[in-house]
Amino acid sequence: MGASFAHIGCLIDGPSCGVTALGTAISLWRASAGRLSLIHVGAPPEPGALDVAAVLRRDDPGAAAREQLRATARGIPGAEAVCLNGPAADAVGAWAAGAGIDLLVVGSGTGDPPRAGRARLVHDLAGHAPCPVLVVRPALSRAPGELRAAGAAAPG
Repeated sequence: MGASFAHIGCLIDGPSCGVTALGTAISLWRASAGRLSLIHVGAPPEPGALDVAAVLRRDDPGAAAREQLRATARGIPGAEAVCLNGPAADAVGAWAAGAGIDLLVVGSGTGDPPRAGRARLVHDLAGHAPCPVLVVRPALSRAPGELRAAGAAAPG
């Protein structure tokens, strides 16, 4: 018998990371019949980087990401959108503890090399989250033979 989770949280914070993590989270959620929360964290502005003109115009650089998260959640009957602010690992960890999350699902990221910020977030969540963290790596976009032909070392 597989594991059952009452509440799964899935960090959706980038196109490739979010899609990878979301597919896995949905599969686990459907098998568990619990709750699914889709999470986005808006980072606070860097000190001294506040755009006064944007504040006066009432621009909200995170509005599009939050609306995209809400639209994604509306497309998954039963899922909920959770929008957080602050340093990502701290915000997600605090929210997960209060929300009773049984499992956090996060994409490992993509790129050559993966973004340093993504690696730090995954490391911090894996080490300090109040629940297990499932790190989902992206599917290979090329067959192993194509990777070797492109100069990648063969697995072994």
